[in-house]
Parts: sequence; C-alpha cells; structure tokens
Amino acid sequence: MTKIYCLVFSIFCFINMNAQQIHRCSTTEYIDYLSESNPTIKQAIQNSFDVAKLYATSQKSLKSTTPSILYRIPVVFHIVYNAPEENASDSLIFSQLDVLNKDFRKLNADTINHRPIFKDRASDVGFDFFLATIDPNGNPTTGITRTQTSVTSFGGFFPSTAELDKVKSASTDGIDAWDTDNYLNIWVCNTGGAILGFAYPPETAPNWPQNSTPTEKEKWGVVISHEVFGFNNPLATGGLSIANQGRTAVHEVGHYFGLRHIWGDAGFFGSIDCDITKDDEISDTPHMGNNSQNDGCDFSKNTCTNGETPDEPDMPENYMDYSEESCQNMFTQGQSDIMRSMAVTGRPDLAAVIVNETFIVEEGDYIVVNGTDTILVGPNTQVSIQVGDEIIFLNENNGYTYTASNSGVLNGTDDYTVTASGTVNVTDVSAIHHIVSTNLLISIFPNPSNSSITLTNNSAFTISKILITNIEGKSFFFENEYSLINSKIDLSNLNNGLYFISLYEGEKLFSVKKLSIVK
Repeated sequence: MTKIYCLVFSIFCFINMNAQQIHRCSTTEYIDYLSESNPTIKQAIQNSFDVAKLYATSQKSLKSTTPSILYRIPVVFHIVYNAPEENASDSLIFSQLDVLNKDFRKLNADTINHRPIFKDRASDVGFDFFLATIDPNGNPTTGITRTQTSVTSFGGFFPSTAELDKVKSASTDGIDAWDTDNYLNIWVCNTGGAILGFAYPPETAPNWPQNSTPTEKEKWGVVISHEVFGFNNPLATGGLSIANQGRTAVHEVGHYFGLRHIWGDAGFFGSIDCDITKDDEISDTPHMGNNSQNDGCDFSKNTCTNGETPDEPDMPENYMDYSEESCQNMFTQGQSDIMRSMAVTGRPDLAAVIVNETFIVEEGDYIVVNGTDTILVGPNTQVSIQVGDEIIFLNENNGYTYTASNSGVLNGTDDYTVTASGTVNVTDVSAIHHIVSTNLLISIFPNPSNSSITLTNNSAFTISKILITNIEGKSFFFENEYSLINSKIDLSNLNNGLYFISLYEGEKLFSVKKLSIVK
C-alpha cells in the first residue's frame, strides 16, 4: 500500500479472458505512469487522504456503525450500447441500485457471514442511493439515459484514459455527464472485455496542488462494464462469474468516496509485501501483504504474520479487496468514517440530508402525487391533497416520498412543512435541508483571498462556530462571532494554500466551503 490513494484518478479493472482470471484494478501502475509527467501527484494523493482522515476523526457524528444521519445521493445511470445485449434492462439497473443500497447500509443478506473477529467492525455507511428525479435542465427524469453508439468498444487491455473517457462525451459517440457536483454519474458500456470498472474523484477532493487533477470535471464518476453490471447479470459467465453480484459497482463507488484498496496495493501479481509502511491507513482493516485475487473465498489466509500486533487474518469479505464477490459482505467502521467525511469535505454539493427546514415550491417546479400524477406548478396551480396522499417534490432531487399529514390545497406559490419523518403539512411551510442548497445561500468573497474574506449568510442558520482546516491538519476556530448576514473575517495569519471552512449552528455542521489563500 505505498503512499497511493485510489480516489485520485482511475481505478482500472481488467480481465485476461484467455486465462479466465481477473486482475481487478491497476491503480498503482497508472499513478506511477501519471507521476512521470507530474511528480506532485503522489503527494497530492496523500494530502487528500490525510485531510479526509482528519475530518473523520473530528466529526463524532460521523463515527457510528449505525449512523443517525443518512446521506441521500442522486444517481444517473448512462447506458451506452452498440449491440442489443449491451442495453442493460431496467430490471438490471434496479438490481444494481438495490445492491448499492443494501451493501452501503449493511442490509445485505450475507451479513450473517461476518466472522466473529471482524463482526463488530462491520458498518452501515449511511448512504442511500436513488435514481435522480430531476435532470440538469429542471425536467423530470427516471435517472436513466440510453444512448446507442457506433463504438463497439470503449476500451481494451489497459487502454489509455483518452479511449476510456470517450464514453463520457457525446462528441465521441458517448454521452455527456450530468453536473458532477450534483449527480453520481455511472456509465455502463462495453469496456472491451478487459476492464470491469474504474472511478474518478470529485472536484472537491481536498487540497490538490495546481494542475494535479488529471482530467476534466465532466469526466468524474464511475464506469462499469455492461457484463458485470447489476445482480446476476446473465453476461457474467466464465471468468466473470466471480463478479456477478453487482459488487464491482460497490467497489468503485467506494473509491469514488475516498477508499483505497484494503491491502494498499502492496504485493501485486501474487507476491507478498508486508512492509508495515504499505497500508490503506485505516486502522480497523488488517495489514495484508497482497490481495485475494485468486484465492477463492479463503478465510484462513494470513499474509502478514511477521510479529505484528494484533496478528489478524486477511479480510477477503471486504468490498475493497479483489476477492470473489460472493465472499464480500462488509465495509469497516474506519472505511465508513472516510466515506462519510468525504461526502462532506469532498462532495458537499452531492448529498442531501432530510431534516425539518423551509423551502418554497415555485412556478416551474414539479411534484408527483400518489406516484401517478406529475404536476408542473404554474402561477395558479391548486392541487387538492387528502390525508395520507404521497407527495414527491421532484426539484428537491432527494428521492424522498412524503405523506400528507392533513387535507388542504397545495398552491404553487406557497411554502410547505416537510419533516424528516416523512410528513408534509400542505397548509404551512416545508423543509428539506440539502447541502448544495445551503451552500448556495452562503458565499465567501474574494476567493482566492490574500488577507480577509467577507462571509455572506442568507441561509436560515445562525453561524455560531467556524472551523478552518489546512492540508496539514491544523485547525483555526472562530466562535460566536458571525450571526450577521455579512461578516468580515481576518485571515492574514494564514499561509498560502487550500483550506476548508466548516460552518456550524451549535454543534450541527450545515455547510462546507473551500477557500484558497494566495499572497
């Protein structure tokens, strides 16, 4: 696990069809390749991981095997196909979404297979994935796009990113990403028989030195081979049968939210490397000398027994190993901490959190009543709502269905009360707290700054504490000073670099902003 971080660029997974053996990723080789042209990349990777770890450590609310706060993540599946069998069915798409939700919420049936030594570490990450309800243009959507292409394969054996990324652009006969700040884009296509999947990090992955990001923002997301997409895909036969549980996507989404391979990419190609400095830097995953690529479901394997304390077996049941997918059944608490912190520090505009708050349904928004009637709200829209009716506010894009707590008339110019428990009062005010919408109500200027910033707060929150963190992990606190709409903050003591500004009301974090200091 040399100082390499899977989040950064691509997680290349490929299969040797002749040997019928899968080599699930090639991250190490690819980052070595990128380092030849940009020597700062590896240190940038390490800085990013260190900041995510720091944030996870500081946030007690994130550290629980059964988190009380759930992050809801909108997904768009881009199905790009040439041959008919590449056009994944809706049922296969739903099965993949189901696998993601079960595995990230620890609701998978095979949790009964947790070994006693690791059982207490298994964690509910608290991520709920849902099909996006509104597209980037504000129109209702199923969260699924289908594009027929003339391209027979977007990959090959260890192809270049230029070839792989063609699926992400309409100009190269693929399809453009939806805003990668607000959607988890998952492309499904023919990757050439050599690639199972790969992932790119978010733009807000912390503290990259200038020019370290290897590709455009529009390329960030996850790509999955059409042959291993979904649960029990009929195309996952032969050597691919070890990847027929839909967990290639689970593995890659883990990378997308900041996880490294559990063995830290030591001991490639069957060798064993127990150098203690080569680790995934997550304390509750065992030190492993290589992956479980060709070991079946060997739970007796213990690659590093050189006097380590504690001496623990390998963890092929972890989603971030290369074991057969039928073996895999868990993320650890430490892995959950990293992913949940990256959902805030790395992707603050992506995840929605359902709480009691206020929003207004405006002209041009869409609502769905009782799952059948999609209503475009106009200036004179009035909808009669009865107790028990189910309402979806599509433009909130949180995939949440609310139940009317009373009868009344829903007017297109009214506010509405929506609760975290899932009820809506149709005559009062409603509320969904979305990290992105809160961030849009808060601005810092200038950014970059050389000595001070003006913080503008138009949200419903009163700022009681500000935490500023630099890439070395040093924190600066400003408490009980910034309840006004506009506040000037002196930052003349900060050095050049990138920082996170975390805003709190009491002990509740409600917004994270990114700031550059340039002097």
